[in-house]
Amino acid sequence: MTAALAESVSVGDLRLDYGDAWQRASAEEEAQAESVILRQAESSGPVTVTIPKHQSRLRVPEARFYQQLETVWRAGAGEALRLDWLEAGGRRWRVARRPSLEAPDRAVFHLVTVADGLAQHLLVAVPARMDALPATVHALLSGKAPPTPASAAAMTPPAAENGPTAEDTPGPAQGWQLRHSLQVLPADAEFDALIRQERQRLRPDGGITGMGIEAQAHGLTAFLSGFVQTAGTGGRQRRQDFSHAWDIAWEPPANELPSGAPLQLRPSRLPPGVGLRVRLRHYCGSAEEMSRLEQRLQQAVTHDHEAATSRGCSVLTAGRALAEIIGSASVQRPVIFSIEAPPTDRRQHLLVLSVQPFVVGEASGAALLGAAAVHYLYRPAGQR
Repeated sequence: MTAALAESVSVGDLRLDYGDAWQRASAEEEAQAESVILRQAESSGPVTVTIPKHQSRLRVPEARFYQQLETVWRAGAGEALRLDWLEAGGRRWRVARRPSLEAPDRAVFHLVTVADGLAQHLLVAVPARMDALPATVHALLSGKAPPTPASAAAMTPPAAENGPTAEDTPGPAQGWQLRHSLQVLPADAEFDALIRQERQRLRPDGGITGMGIEAQAHGLTAFLSGFVQTAGTGGRQRRQDFSHAWDIAWEPPANELPSGAPLQLRPSRLPPGVGLRVRLRHYCGSAEEMSRLEQRLQQAVTHDHEAATSRGCSVLTAGRALAEIIGSASVQRPVIFSIEAPPTDRRQHLLVLSVQPFVVGEASGAALLGAAAVHYLYRPAGQR
């Protein structure tokens, strides 16, 4: 039994206006599943959207939450897992496609978004042959009117048997658009190694008593405390405590880069003795390769192991691909990269602006700050 009396549903601050294009499950079915359930009969096969009513509060930074979530997804789906990002209705969703655990002829798109420290999940069950998220679901999340069957087919064209897939079809690339950012922080298991590295920079018998680092919207904060032993009166050793704190920030890079516009990054808070290593890389390849690249960027700070992927993909027209800014009391000049418009070939293109803090010299904090980075990912305008 189904009911379609209401035309909208809210879970937390997520509101979906579904209208009569979707059928809502009965109250009994939703109560048993503790979820809102919407069904739609498409020409290509039935689609079911399930929105759990319970939202979970993050207990770790958002970037680390996504890392942990993807680890769980990979453990369950292995090589069959496909990851992507989706911008819809003012929200950024992490999307995982995997085989259904309940039916071999079905697949599941698992979408997750975070707002105000709360994670909202959404599951979309589709026929296994459906590789892309249905256009009707995209419209549902975007708050747009549901597309007609003809327009839905136009939005998600079937892949040719021997030709390029929809993901490989070039779009009207007139400039670059910022899609999202990745914040890379050391995992909990890495702190023991960081403490050992920091301790090696101290005098003999010195030690580390506290350490932490946290990502901000466009920057990071970190602290490091410890002690060293110094010569006191009468030849006795005297313990001397120290504490360092860093508050580093930069102005957000542009969301849109028209064709031929430069890309720049300007620090807003950069204390003396600390610098920013700013790197720009252009990657190209298939949609699958770009998806794997984003996964590796989330798990690593540097791009050194990605050099092969970026060969023949450079759109830099002037300047260096790597620049450093050293903190000082004077006004900081921005790092400016001159770039070309995105290529219009059939490859997927990804422009990555990476910002990594560092300590000048071998002072305390070098290992800690060097373990963090923020990556800004740009795609050609119009490319998914």
